[in-house]
Amino acid sequence: MLQSGNGTERGQPHKHQLTALRGLLGGALDLATQLADPLLERLIGVFRRLPENDREIIVGIIEREAESRQMGDATAGTTGMALRPNPHARLYVRVIAPEPPVEQDKIIIASARAIRMLNKVIGPIQERWRVAMLETFRGLDPDERAAVVRFNRDMLAMIEEVERELGSAPAGADGPPA
Repeated sequence: MLQSGNGTERGQPHKHQLTALRGLLGGALDLATQLADPLLERLIGVFRRLPENDREIIVGIIEREAESRQMGDATAGTTGMALRPNPHARLYVRVIAPEPPVEQDKIIIASARAIRMLNKVIGPIQERWRVAMLETFRGLDPDERAAVVRFNRDMLAMIEEVERELGSAPAGADGPPA
């Protein structure tokens, strides 16, 4: 060990190394404490059990959901709607080759039920719903907005077709909604 003539104590060159080692060990302890979270341990274990080809997709889903939750929390005061996790959600869909008519039928039935309930569900909260939908549309990209426009034009065309068959004018056809 070196000793300088200016009063530096013996072993001084090692003091810097010990300080660096303490910092390194402190950082390692912090990291170990974070990694000791039982839920993080479970998440890592589940991630490792996923097929490698699925991992990128699953992480993307989790990232989108985290962003949706943050957006939902940020707009909850305006929209009155909050997000919560669905304990029964699934990340994998069951695929029946060659096409899944049962799933398609479920979507059609759910859509028909939603249309029948539309006035009862939306009517009482019309203004809050409108604000929430405007916020949603602002967050869509142009292709998504175009898909909504196509969908609604198709809906209007179907209503007009039915009204022609029945010989009556569509309800609310006298002007735009309030």
